Formats: sequence, C-alpha cells, structure tokens
Amino acid sequence: MTRNTADGPQIIAGATKKRLKDSSEGDNDLRERGKGSGFVLSNDAVVRGHASSVWTTGTSTVKTTISPSELLAQASRKYTLWIPANLMTARQPPHGTVRIDSGSNDNIYQVFQFDKDTDEGAQFTVGFPKSWNAGTITFKVVWENVTTASGNVVWALHGRCFGDNSDPDGAKGTAIGITDASSTTASQWNISAESAAVTLTDAAKERPAILEIFRDANHVSDTLSEDAWLVGVWVYYTTDAATDA
Repeated sequence: MTRNTADGPQIIAGATKKRLKDSSEGDNDLRERGKGSGFVLSNDAVVRGHASSVWTTGTSTVKTTISPSELLAQASRKYTLWIPANLMTARQPPHGTVRIDSGSNDNIYQVFQFDKDTDEGAQFTVGFPKSWNAGTITFKVVWENVTTASGNVVWALHGRCFGDNSDPDGAKGTAIGITDASSTTASQWNISAESAAVTLTDAAKERPAILEIFRDANHVSDTLSEDAWLVGVWVYYTTDAATDA
C-alpha cells in the first residue's frame, strides 16, 4: 500500500494490523490499529521516502529511503488493449469484416475470414500513452474455427511507430508468430497463448503506431485446411511512469 504524506510517499506492506509511530513523536511502541487511521504492517517493515525518517518497532530501528529503482518498479505496470476485428482495416481491399450472428441467442460480432492458402492480414492504429516505456509488446489472438477440422493456425504481428515528419510508408519490424490449435467442435472461439516480444520499428514515446495481424498461411506449422476467422487481438504493453503528465 502506498500513502502520500508531507514527508513523501510511504509504502507499507501489510497484514498484521499493527500501528507504528514515528520516533519523533516520542512513542516507540507498536499499537493496536483500529478501524480509523493508521498503518498496516507486515514483518515490521516500513519504507518512507524521506532520508531523515526513523521508525522504531520495540527495540529495532529501521531507517531507509525509496531508491530510484524502487520508484521505477512502482511505475512499471503491464496494460492491455483490446482491438476487435471491426476496428481493423484489411490489407487486401476490398476484403472487409463479415457480420456473424451466433444463432438462437443473437450474439453479434464481426470477423476477418483469413484464407488457408494465402497470407492475409488486417491493420490497426494505436496511440500508446505517454507513460508507455517504448519497449516491446506482446499479443494474444481470439479467432473462430469454422468446421470440425483439426489443425493449427499461425498468427503473426508486426508494426512500426511514426514520429514527426516521418514517412508513412516506412517498413514494419520483424513479425513474431504464435501457433494455436483449432477446436474440433465447429464454430468455436479459440484464444492463443501470449506471444514472444514484438519490437516495433522506431518505437518512442508519443508516437502513433500501425500494427498488422496476419495469418501466416504458408508457414509449415499452419496446418488448418480451412479459413480462420479473426475476432480480435489483445495487445500488451508496459509503462515506466505512473501518469501521462
């Protein structure tokens, strides 16, 4: 738990329901914590962001500060973007998404129907937040099989970022693939594992990116002998700042 005070940020790991008083207040004892204000502690550990702060627990005194690396660890978080097929644009026009009705329950969604013989893809634009660390990303694919046929589909993703005065025709980075097995029950949604790291060309903060997801139908591991219907993609990225300020 993090708590901001006039002395700076406090990080308190907790479960033992004890309260600790600053030694400058003249009270070095642990006190029972009620339901009001107080600090929750575990292992009698307190970290305060003030170099002169001293905490005392009975006969033990702890004096510490938050290092830059610890602050960075607080800011470093993994986030998710969900991009459904209807927000993508086909690489091979005039192909586009197809509206699907699930049946009796009328669940409506759109898919790209990617061919079993030809590499086909769809692209989308992402504006990563300012807090993005401009590092690698990963992805998962949600897709539907059509029949009871068994086999694998190889999905791949690549992309690039674009800065000020950049050429929109710039080449994308190396595509990273993920292989996913089809359900042998007809018309099922399949969810792939998370991919390995994808490096975007010219990645930097506050740069929009164009990403492409495609079926690598010519890959030796792509063995499903029917169309694969793309439902959407999860994209995962990591931040290095707590806010976009």
